[in-house]
Amino acid sequence: MKNSLLMLTLAAALFATELIVNGDFEAPLATGWSQELAGDQINPGFYTFDRGNYDADSDTEGYARKYLHGSAFLCQMVPTPNLDIRFSVDAWLFPQCQKNNFDYYSASAIALQYLDNNDVVLGTTRIYRGTMYCNWQNTPTLHLILAPDSMNWHRYSFDIRNELANLSGVNPAQVKRIKVGLYAHSTYGC
Repeated sequence: MKNSLLMLTLAAALFATELIVNGDFEAPLATGWSQELAGDQINPGFYTFDRGNYDADSDTEGYARKYLHGSAFLCQMVPTPNLDIRFSVDAWLFPQCQKNNFDYYSASAIALQYLDNNDVVLGTTRIYRGTMYCNWQNTPTLHLILAPDSMNWHRYSFDIRNELANLSGVNPAQVKRIKVGLYAHSTYGC
């Protein structure tokens, strides 16, 4: 089995207002977090969600990995009483793909999906790192923030209201919830 994707994140304070349940991953993942899988390879063994000590500090981090085709999303729905929320996360995004050609890629991301009252996804922000042939591109409903490298932990922080200005296809007044989490994606061959 090819090892295609690894993503680690330390989420000690995902939101300054502490809207994330178990955002520091100190409790088992069943506390606050849901698992979503998509694609052809969603059987056990083709994905991993875990928590542990992946950084040099004493804190606990969350982990998501996806093998072969599809995506794995360790996430939770967060109510947004208003859009004046500061998002902050420390992440190490480490995608891997053993086949190095234009047909195959993998990507690791911290994903924020902006939802309306009916839980319809209006737009998405992804802080990500992809392998060489990752073909993700910005659109009016997808804003990509490229991680500087896949070798180190980095801190990312922004105001949700300001971030929504990067999504011209999203009406901020319609955003009622944010689904936030660790997102791992892989194509066939990875």
